[in-house]
Amino acid sequence: MDAPGEMAFSAPRDPAVSVIVVAWGSSPHLFGCLASIAAQRAAPPFEVVLVLNHVEQKVVGAVASRVRGATVVASRSDLGFAGSVNAGVGSARAALFAVLHDDVEVPPDWLERLAGSAASHPEAEITGCRVLGGPDESATSPSAAPGATVDGPVDVSDCAFLVRRTVWDRLGGLDEIYYPFGFVTTDLCARVVGSGGHVRVERRATVRRKRSGRMNDRFKSVVMGLNGELFATRHAVVPETSAPAALAPSGARAPRRGGGESRLLVIDDAVPDPSFGAGSGRMAEVLRELAAGGRFTIDLLPLVARCDADPARAAALGVDVVEGDLEDLVGRGGRRYGAVIVSRPHNWVASIGTLRRRAPAVPVVYDAEALFSRRLARQAAYVTDAPTAIRVAHDAARLDAVEREIAREADYVVTICEDEADFFRDGSPDPGNVVVRLPYLAGVRPSPAQLAVRHDLGFVAGWSAGPDSPNADALEWFARKILPGVRARVPGARVRVTGIDPPANVRRLATPAVEFVGQVESLPDFYASVRVVVVPIRYGSGVKLKTVEAVQFGVPTVATQVGAEGISLDDRGAIVVVDDPERFARAVAALLADDEAWQAQRARVLAQQARWVAGAAGPVWVPLLERLTGSPPAGRSAR
Repeated sequence: MDAPGEMAFSAPRDPAVSVIVVAWGSSPHLFGCLASIAAQRAAPPFEVVLVLNHVEQKVVGAVASRVRGATVVASRSDLGFAGSVNAGVGSARAALFAVLHDDVEVPPDWLERLAGSAASHPEAEITGCRVLGGPDESATSPSAAPGATVDGPVDVSDCAFLVRRTVWDRLGGLDEIYYPFGFVTTDLCARVVGSGGHVRVERRATVRRKRSGRMNDRFKSVVMGLNGELFATRHAVVPETSAPAALAPSGARAPRRGGGESRLLVIDDAVPDPSFGAGSGRMAEVLRELAAGGRFTIDLLPLVARCDADPARAAALGVDVVEGDLEDLVGRGGRRYGAVIVSRPHNWVASIGTLRRRAPAVPVVYDAEALFSRRLARQAAYVTDAPTAIRVAHDAARLDAVEREIAREADYVVTICEDEADFFRDGSPDPGNVVVRLPYLAGVRPSPAQLAVRHDLGFVAGWSAGPDSPNADALEWFARKILPGVRARVPGARVRVTGIDPPANVRRLATPAVEFVGQVESLPDFYASVRVVVVPIRYGSGVKLKTVEAVQFGVPTVATQVGAEGISLDDRGAIVVVDDPERFARAVAALLADDEAWQAQRARVLAQQARWVAGAAGPVWVPLLERLTGSPPAGRSAR
């Protein structure tokens, strides 16, 4: 944190301006920001409202020991930028609100100039600042004059702006659907202008932004892309800073063909590894299927990498990791691809505009490993705090719009279950171009390991989706509501949990009964070592691959209805399905303590796996890509 010592602010009885500072995460420049506010000269009477949005505990302690006279509003959950400002306004008393990011420093005459501009231009309901430092320099205002009133849409930087309480009350504040940041003030300005109001940029009110580096540029790009799509849909414009994408239904379209190119581009979050969870094992299976026999040369672009690209892991899958900008990769002078596969909605938003603009003839296939909007809509039923409930509902609506746009725009969609295929067929101009590839892993055989070498429960998880993910909720629910009942019947029972980098709220569950084993080197060995797999998922969408995987490895499995959703079973008892915590605990304890019950359930699991193998459908991905690219069939390598 970049400023020691104590600082004090006055708290006038009737402030003319409420300065609202939003701090988030590690907030490395917060005290530099506060010191610059404290140094204001000739400013009207002002109060400081400091919003501590999901900040680290050391920031909370530093504020408590060093800051005097400010009103502090703290939230343990991440409200996003809009939610944080709205919370700050709730504690503000003035008729003017000046909003600052915590990584902004202001000169001594900043507030004097900003408030003076508001007094001289009563028609301006929002007044922006000139921002120096980084891509925000000079804001993005169309004005080059020292100050200008703008009647058309204007993008006032959200890191420093002033707004009147009257317009705030009229429009209901910032819209929290733009989560966690991006297009927040752009939307507010558009609503002001749309309702007959005026926006002004006061370039003499200059601020400097330091940039905190709290998140990587790729994550920012994805967030801006998603929120840019939402803004464009609401206001019927396409902002220059949004990720371009087709927003209107395309209707019937001419089929795209790759012109005989056998090189494929796959866009996903990272080089897949089954131990990551979150569908990573299924994507690894897809890549192996496509690389087999040398039909295709495959480039993998980790567009929003959750981990370092691992060339050894990529080589084992038969793919090459490519780096750099997608614009250069597929543009003039770049590589020629026969088809592109995009997985996950945020990668679609971040890439589809570039793909359509730079390679319009190349077919794009969307890999639908889940309906993310449905997962979030179900999550809402389990959220207990209001800010998180608002965020989840908004995110669900936003992703629903994105996934419906994917249905309209993708040349083909490959899903893992019929139920979700119907969603994409309903929105596609070519319903026949939505196909299902069931998520059974080829080459997986049940482990012969018997009871003597099996111990404990197993929960296979990936943690990349963060603290609000279905896995995080599932483990907390299991640890608090189910595991005590299991241990009451089977003393010493414990659950071993896989996955790298679990979030803090998950790590707090660690006890002698909940062991985090991290990333396992061999999932087959892990499944061979546990006696029972638990899948206590309470919300999600599509087929839970961890449940399919457990059955394929021959491990008796207890799951909720959601955990067993979409799985085709010849014997419904092949997975023990219970939702009630007490019954769940009884079912798990029986399989832990009763050898005969375990052997009987194991036999049902093995029989189900044998039926899946016998009834396995033919490949989907290889014939589809051969048809789209015109590449030679097996036996005539294009390499």
